[in-house]
Amino acid sequence: MAELEVHTHHGEHGENPLVIPVSLTMSILAVLVAVATLFGHRAHTEELLLQAQATDQLPSGDPNAVIVPLHTDGWAHFRQNREDLRASFDTLGFGSRLRLLEPGVATVIEPLCHA
Repeated sequence: MAELEVHTHHGEHGENPLVIPVSLTMSILAVLVAVATLFGHRAHTEELLLQAQATDQLPSGDPNAVIVPLHTDGWAHFRQNREDLRASFDTLGFGSRLRLLEPGVATVIEPLCHA
């Protein structure tokens, strides 16, 4: 069986002049990373709230406006796809105003004609 080596010189690490500056630098970097992460999440949350607020105002907007959502597919954090989006707009009663774009395909958006 291998024997464990006992370190009796733990106090020697405190005498190294680099221990305190390196520890302080690592602590400051950890705080900066935490703050950057917090602000990143906050900015993302605010953007989602603004998008939700804009979506809530859709029915009260111009009834002849064509609605063209961007980035409806292909992003890992999206839980719904374009079919879910179409169904939601149909349920809300303005699915006829929705125009879904195909990535990479030039599309002319014609205004709605209500006679």
